[in-house]
Amino acid sequence: MLREMPIRMGQLTGLQTLTRFIIGMEKGRTITELKDLNNLQGAIRIENLENVSNADEAKTANLKNKPNLCRLELCWKDDLKNKRKLCRLELCWKGDNLGEEEVAVAVAVAEGVLECLQPHPNLKELSVENYPGIEIPSWVRNKSKMLELVPNLVKIELYQCEKWEHLPPLGEFPKLKDLRISGIDATTHMGNGLLYDNDDDDSMARVAFPSLTYLRIEDMATLEEWLLFGHLHGRGIRRRQVLSCLEELHISDCPTLRCLPPLGELPHLKELWIEGLDAVVTHMGNELLCLNGSDHHHHDDGINNASTSTVTLVSFPSLIFLHLKNMPNLEEWSLLGFSTGDDDDDQQPPPLEVLLLPQLQTLEISNCPKLKSLPEWIDSLVSLRQLRLFNIPNLRILPHLQSIKSLWIKNCPQLESKYRKEQGSDWHKIAHIPDVTIERSSSTSENDDSWDLVYEMMKMMANVNN
Repeated sequence: MLREMPIRMGQLTGLQTLTRFIIGMEKGRTITELKDLNNLQGAIRIENLENVSNADEAKTANLKNKPNLCRLELCWKDDLKNKRKLCRLELCWKGDNLGEEEVAVAVAVAEGVLECLQPHPNLKELSVENYPGIEIPSWVRNKSKMLELVPNLVKIELYQCEKWEHLPPLGEFPKLKDLRISGIDATTHMGNGLLYDNDDDDSMARVAFPSLTYLRIEDMATLEEWLLFGHLHGRGIRRRQVLSCLEELHISDCPTLRCLPPLGELPHLKELWIEGLDAVVTHMGNELLCLNGSDHHHHDDGINNASTSTVTLVSFPSLIFLHLKNMPNLEEWSLLGFSTGDDDDDQQPPPLEVLLLPQLQTLEISNCPKLKSLPEWIDSLVSLRQLRLFNIPNLRILPHLQSIKSLWIKNCPQLESKYRKEQGSDWHKIAHIPDVTIERSSSTSENDDSWDLVYEMMKMMANVNN
């Protein structure tokens, strides 16, 4: 395993490929060796940034004059580095046992170093990991600088930037397609600050994340609130401005997140993974499906049927795959009562018809120990073809499943006996389903580890068939 670089690599001024550079303290192995390597192409991973002594040394690396780099990996590494999977561009911090004063100095140095590691505007992908600073570099904090200095970013990954209390306004990047946020423990709230530059008075008139198709939020230990659409007025306005192209969303391991935002408003979301939300309320329904409150008749994208004087609200209009996993407190998934207007209002809105998940084809639920029943409205999901249930010990009954073509049940003991083929008391209720598999396993962890692999195989088969 490579532990240090050959000495004086900076003399190889014609070098085009250098996928990894390990910063050392010895002369000839510092970050300044990158100064004249301006012909580098493709991706580079720069490790051990804790060995950079000051901001001037980082500036000497001259990253902003390397136009052919499309991926940048910059690493401050720490004891957790083997627990985090790094992708494409990374910044890692080495967390040695330091005193408070030494830590403060190291933090200040790291902030100066990151500020001076500004890449060339041609850069396509950036990831920051284990950055110990509090300050966010200006080239991803200020809208005018962002669009001038790094306008072409299509992928950003932020891992273990534990001291960031607020996230930069990444919604301002016009070409950003892929965003992954993980382990930013000081962040308790995500809202307008992630969407827009708060110092820009015209920001609310623009689309936030206009090109984003993939979003992953995970391992946010203290995140309590996520305002997906920020503090904007009018639900129709919100939908026009935020995440209009998002297709895939993963939310996982956010134990203090109290509730989910109205994800049902996302017009092009096709795949949704919700995992490990310990603090989510015991009931899940209206808010997730964007059926909260009395302002539904204000939705600009509602379908107004003149002949019947009704408004049809479509929730999750494009969602094809929904996966719920590791929800220890989820007891019920249902639609609670909601009104379409103020009963005291003389001008009542037209009746509201709700169309839920019209494109949903696959529903997977696993490791929800308190969940006792599935919503009856599942039977109304006309496109649903696959239902997969794993390790839900208190699930007692299934709803009517008229459209289902494939049913897979494992480690659900109450369902196993009731729906056992040709023997269970309720077998006749699912006998019409062409493909029924009911299994029992003694090792939930082993099967749980294979859950995602099974789904990936299903996706591959679906792509081949298409």
